[in-house]
Amino acid sequence: MGVRGSNMKKTLKLEIADRLRGFLEERGLPQAEFARTVGFTPGYINDIIRGRTKPSINLLRKLKDIYEVSIEWVLTGKPSPTSHFERPIVVEKSRGGTRKAHYIAIPMLRNPKAGILHGRAVAVKDLHPDYCCIVPRNWVENPKDTFCTLIKDNSMEPTIPKGSHAGVDCAKRNPSLLYEKLCAVRDKEGHLLIRRLKPTKTHLLFEPDNPAARGKTLCVGVDEESHIIGKVEWAWSLLK
Repeated sequence: MGVRGSNMKKTLKLEIADRLRGFLEERGLPQAEFARTVGFTPGYINDIIRGRTKPSINLLRKLKDIYEVSIEWVLTGKPSPTSHFERPIVVEKSRGGTRKAHYIAIPMLRNPKAGILHGRAVAVKDLHPDYCCIVPRNWVENPKDTFCTLIKDNSMEPTIPKGSHAGVDCAKRNPSLLYEKLCAVRDKEGHLLIRRLKPTKTHLLFEPDNPAARGKTLCVGVDEESHIIGKVEWAWSLLK
């Protein structure tokens, strides 16, 4: 029984090692950089990757908090890791690491003011250069013109719940191509809003999806299309 128990523990260590090794390869994360991000020594991380030891509960919590990787998946392999990889992840830019071709880092806008945005996402880097959002590459058509922002109100519920991350493509700003589409817009005070465009012959109406927020419609003249920052290409929520 003792030998059998020992073999089972060894097998579990190797299975965990395979999963974590695959996780690092999927994200394009070097072991040393991963160790620095989670706050453990490279030697300790190497021992786990080689199946010599199991990850501590502190490391498992760091994986969950920083990379949103399920503790259950690390220990058991369930559920499928795909559900953990195909989602945006906000990380410190200095710890973003090099990414494989199917992932991309885009700037993260955290400042609610959008007054300095002039249609190109590169301007976002001046607002909060220390953060980026890691998303699947096929989510982003125009990388140089795309940024990510956090939805801080419930105006677009249930379409986009409060607390969601939304990706905005600043290359798509033509109102004639955005009818009934979700847009990032700049209100008259310079705040960034997410609204649905419903144009008329004389005005551009940017309406919330939440019926309780109808008073938050933005109305501008058709000649004021500069209020449009870009099209919302995707949104993802932490809420279940």
